[in-house]
Amino acid sequence: MKKLLTILALLVAVVVTGRAQTEIPADSVADTPAAPALDSQFDFGAYKVSAPAGLMSTPPANGTYQAMLPGTTFRLVAMVVDGKARKLRDLAANGAKSLRLDPDKLKEVRAAGFDGHMVTDRRGDLLVTYAVLRDGNKLVTLVVTEPETLQPLGPRVVQSLARN
Repeated sequence: MKKLLTILALLVAVVVTGRAQTEIPADSVADTPAAPALDSQFDFGAYKVSAPAGLMSTPPANGTYQAMLPGTTFRLVAMVVDGKARKLRDLAANGAKSLRLDPDKLKEVRAAGFDGHMVTDRRGDLLVTYAVLRDGNKLVTLVVTEPETLQPLGPRVVQSLARN
């Protein structure tokens, strides 16, 4: 559990610092951008999710995989750890609180043999989707930050989780 909390703190740091690196200039037009299509794959370890084309990733570190869409505020962080969570909902709620998301908006997710919980919430001018999914003795955590749109990609990215 201590390892999970340490990794969760790393995810929070990535999301918070990632926003500063992709700041939109103040003189830019403040239109709500159209959401890009999920026409590519992002592979991380034994798993993959659908993602926008042009996603650039960094080398994995400690089971954490990061990717971003250049020129946008779209970021994807994926983490795979060994561990059993008896109370997966509580773990997801604590993670949501750590990311300053509303844990009351948690929804149950069942996709392709995975079960877990997901929340999508606004944080400033971004939408943040956070999910914790169980695959046997592995926990897969996904955090997607994206510009605010009418059709957020985060929930669709989470639902597309599959094994390689």
